[in-house]
Amino acid sequence: MSLKKHAVVIGNPIPAHNLSPFVSLGKFLKLASEIYQGVDVLVAEAPDAKIAENVSFSRIKCPRTGSKIKRVLAFAGAEINYFFKALKLVKKDDDVYFWIGDKMLLPFFAAKLKGGKISFFLLISDPAQFKGNRLSTAAFSYMLRRSDYICVEGKSVLKNWGFAEKSIRNIHLFYEAADNECLKPADCINIGFLGRLSSEKHPLEVINSFSALSENSGVKLRLDILGDGPLLEECRRAVESSGARESIQLCGWVSHEEIFDYLKSWHFFILPSDTEGLPNSLLESMAFGVVPIASPAGAIPDVVTDGQNGIIIKSNDEVTIGSALNAAVKLENREQLSENAVTTVLESYSFSAALKQFINELGL
Repeated sequence: MSLKKHAVVIGNPIPAHNLSPFVSLGKFLKLASEIYQGVDVLVAEAPDAKIAENVSFSRIKCPRTGSKIKRVLAFAGAEINYFFKALKLVKKDDDVYFWIGDKMLLPFFAAKLKGGKISFFLLISDPAQFKGNRLSTAAFSYMLRRSDYICVEGKSVLKNWGFAEKSIRNIHLFYEAADNECLKPADCINIGFLGRLSSEKHPLEVINSFSALSENSGVKLRLDILGDGPLLEECRRAVESSGARESIQLCGWVSHEEIFDYLKSWHFFILPSDTEGLPNSLLESMAFGVVPIASPAGAIPDVVTDGQNGIIIKSNDEVTIGSALNAAVKLENREQLSENAVTTVLESYSFSAALKQFINELGL
């Protein structure tokens, strides 16, 4: 039974080369569809996907090809289109969610003009890691300050921001694996990296530290690297020059459905990151009993407790990552940590748990 009448969800254009934002958005929309009678979604270039009967997409064109001037003009045109669509869709006191919507200044004004109650999702934990020009940074800061609520996926995201507690809504997502039966090999320890191949995710440090460990540990190891990004070629060169290149697989971009096949075989999931919200990959991997080795970024400390259901790495340099990997492969209680990881997500990050949390944060 729906508890509220109407919500509008607004987000940045979805890049064709990276659909992971749409995976997260889809999960949020599934939760919202259980609470609201109707949910309207304004996201340019959104894939054609059916979320629920009461979720409607207004798809806006925003091509990202051609010269820089053409791309800027296309984005400006899309945002104007957003503005007028938001004016039509938003009604007074509607809940309006900006999900990865840091560039959506004009529809933000439209929502304000129509009297919507704006909730802005803060999905990065470190203000210094917001990447944009001065104009986009100013827009991002303005929207944060002028929103009625700041939404986070875990209270630890707020550590570096300093917002008043009364304006915060803690709305987290959920794991989605329907079948978490695992096929982990006994003769090899499999380690997985899943994320954008960019400097803030430290894939090169992972490759180099794994290579050193693989050559000296005396244990059979394998590293799967799933993802694409600006460091792909550097990662490829690092693998080719590594003495452990036969044990490292650069898999490139992998669809959300295919990721589960990898998770079933992994023992550890390595996640060094400078800034995070609550990574989908963390919840999905833990549901398969994959022990996380992760930085304390964003909401990760709300999920991972060092030595109980995972390993927290204090720094993202090669030495620290290498030490954490070395300790992981020598763990005598790996099975217990694996069981605890599954228990954590089953109890606290299932769909029903996430929905209950959402309803509580809305005061319903």
